[in-house]
Amino acid sequence: RDINITCVFSRSQDLRDNIPSLVLNKNILVPQSSINILGVEIDEKLTFTSHVKSIATKSACKLASIRRISSHLDARGCLMLYNSQVRSVMEYAHLTWSSCPPSYLRLLDGIQNRAKKLIEAKMKPRDPPVHFQSLEHRRCVSGLCVFYKVQVLQVHHLPELRLPRIDNIPHLTRGAANVKYEE
Repeated sequence: RDINITCVFSRSQDLRDNIPSLVLNKNILVPQSSINILGVEIDEKLTFTSHVKSIATKSACKLASIRRISSHLDARGCLMLYNSQVRSVMEYAHLTWSSCPPSYLRLLDGIQNRAKKLIEAKMKPRDPPVHFQSLEHRRCVSGLCVFYKVQVLQVHHLPELRLPRIDNIPHLTRGAANVKYEE
């Protein structure tokens, strides 16, 4: 049995409230408030708050599991498990949902801070310090890498994302006297 669902993406409440009945192959499409595509929950307002909350819950549970077995691991083992099992969940498809409100993204930062404390507690005095890049920094660098691949390297499978080249940039002199330049 096929289940047909539909979701209207809009920030306008009027549009979401006045969805006409949609029929496909004589089946009525059931309107939903969110859909899950490849593990990313996309809500009708495109806020991604419920997705980030679920990521935070999954990540916290995985970190709790690492904490329970941490007595059998050294700092390096805890770090390896954090990177592979927790941080990978917090960074999956992040270019899609990185527009989420910062208050929700801070939930993920809190989980990383708890992991850092766990790993630092397991470290011996002779161990080299562990550097954690902030998740926000990692998201920004990843976005810049994609932008670089699109614009500069012109990767063949991303041409739709390429910005058009601007050859002649008009130079307006009308307000040039009012502009103050720093030296």
